[in-house]
Amino acid sequence: MIKAPCEHLQYDLLPNIRKELANCLIEIFKLNQRQAAKKLGLTPAAICQYKNHKRADNSEFSQEIMMEIVRSANRINNDGDLVVQTELCRLCLIARDNGYINKKRG
Repeated sequence: MIKAPCEHLQYDLLPNIRKELANCLIEIFKLNQRQAAKKLGLTPAAICQYKNHKRADNSEFSQEIMMEIVRSANRINNDGDLVVQTELCRLCLIARDNGYINKKRG
């Protein structure tokens, strides 16, 4: 069965964006897993699952989207949960506009 676009976003795109945001917070901004989880409004267990490839597939984002994810991670690092939802929506729109949904559904 083909997923509706909103289902695809919820189950495929958003987990992959969160995974990359967590990776950025840990690798670039040197937060530990607990700090990254708090900034993203996730549990430390979710971050651990992202790191161990047990949650979210290994989707490859374009360089443009990855640059935007790093920008969002910087904003989240500075402002925390105040901007997480806004940044997730922004990244989702960018990915959609860059054909991510069509590539994944193909």
